[in-house]
Amino acid sequence: GGTDTAAAAAAEESGATANGAGGAELTPTSDDSKAAKKFHKRRPLDASRSYRDYYYETKLGWRPEDREYTLRNRRKHVRDYIEGLHWVLAYYHEGCQSWDWYFPHLYAPLSTDLVNLSEFYEEPTDGGGEEGEADEGFRSFPFTSEDPFPSLAQLLSVLPPQSAGLLPAPVGGLM
Repeated sequence: GGTDTAAAAAAEESGATANGAGGAELTPTSDDSKAAKKFHKRRPLDASRSYRDYYYETKLGWRPEDREYTLRNRRKHVRDYIEGLHWVLAYYHEGCQSWDWYFPHLYAPLSTDLVNLSEFYEEPTDGGGEEGEADEGFRSFPFTSEDPFPSLAQLLSVLPPQSAGLLPAPVGGLM
């Protein structure tokens, strides 16, 4: 009837079929219509617009219209991410290199932007090393080695005020 036609139209609009594998209903119901609307709202509306543009605009506020600014920031973002990978690798192999270093972005770059990383490598001066040697051509990222915050200062910076009772009385009063 008319209800089946409406369900099929809704399924076609959402990219689903009215009855999928095993006869399971894939059309939005009243229970999941909010989720379907949210998905359609978040999905890029312009098919010519790339997911990359959509991601960087919604997550970092980089407008695709300002191409030069976006490309420059994207490379800096990748460089910061590579620096973070370097910090983690050094942390596990040599201990904490810096107590002050942090990744300055809320989101990682897309993996599709982790290309052409040769700018992060120095040109080999002697034709490279022996097989099995570590790649020493990777540019080092200088991390400043500061003393860590005292443990009570760390707790003061992360605990909510409701947790003041968990700290020694003189320190808990600072919250």
